[in-house]
Amino acid sequence: MRAIGALGSEIAELRRSRSSLLDEVSALRSAAAPYRGPAIPVVLGVDVEPNARAVDLRDPSWDATTAFFSKTVDLRNRVRTISGAPLHITWFPRADPQVEISNGSADWALKHFEAEWRIAQLEGDEIGLHMHPWRWDEVTRGWCQDHGDEGWVLQCARSSIDAYRGAFGKTPAAYRGGDRFLSNAMVRLLEEEGVQLDLTLERMPGAARLVEAERGTGNIPDGENIPPSAYRPSSADFRVPDPDKTSGLGMLPLTAYEQETLAPWLPNIRFEEALDRLLAAAPENGLTHLAFVARSDLANIPQWEAYVDNVISLARRVREGRLVFKTASETWEYIGKSRSQPPFDESTTS
Repeated sequence: MRAIGALGSEIAELRRSRSSLLDEVSALRSAAAPYRGPAIPVVLGVDVEPNARAVDLRDPSWDATTAFFSKTVDLRNRVRTISGAPLHITWFPRADPQVEISNGSADWALKHFEAEWRIAQLEGDEIGLHMHPWRWDEVTRGWCQDHGDEGWVLQCARSSIDAYRGAFGKTPAAYRGGDRFLSNAMVRLLEEEGVQLDLTLERMPGAARLVEAERGTGNIPDGENIPPSAYRPSSADFRVPDPDKTSGLGMLPLTAYEQETLAPWLPNIRFEEALDRLLAAAPENGLTHLAFVARSDLANIPQWEAYVDNVISLARRVREGRLVFKTASETWEYIGKSRSQPPFDESTTS
């Protein structure tokens, strides 16, 4: 046990040393070649969910979410110290039928974390909405991720939006579908309901299930060819931009690297390398934004430390002027002002 403890201490010291070295590199980079270009907005999102995906009705715990809120206080302080700017987060709480069955009401998380939402909004954060179409099966006494029933998926979305309106008195500006699921019908519904932005899309292949062992119907659509930049979707295929559209739902795809999502909990060495390459190629690739989303249970697993290191990596680029932390809605507006042309006409952003 002593050997394990000593190894843990050594690893922690190596992390601190590496972080200090990266701070010095960032400072030298800023001094030697100050960045003069426009800053790229960064959306840092959090899916606020119960600990388990297939929730145990005997223990529908959200204690990882409580831990995430608690740990975010220190993270904000570290980001501000390094970047000189605040960390703006876009939260995506759940309010769907699974929450209603597991916790007694669809708006459980919206009310249970009421104090945390007040603090988040004071910090300049945004509160969006996240939805999974889990269906409870009384026969098997288990959950089924029912993407195959379009009517059920749309019903889950409508009821989630209604719960959000009841709690906050307005329609959520930003939405994320669970397990990368989106469809043309969902896009139409979101537009009809007045949702302005979607952050579901990831440049990943289609699949029957995100977690193979889980029960489910339907398929997760293929996203390998989605654009890396913000756009408004074609009515025929939500994965294809319509350059003539100047109103309706806007898409902010999550950041991809080498044909897959750049997860914010990857080892920092990999994240740093990817970040440098993305920013170096940004002018040629027309990169409009960066977007990263983590699940709230990250706070209770070892990858939390990598997540913190990666957010600090983003904060260094904020200090250098290359990036700026913004919420989803702020990012869309920022892109619109920088382009001032369709599909980002300033008169249609909010």
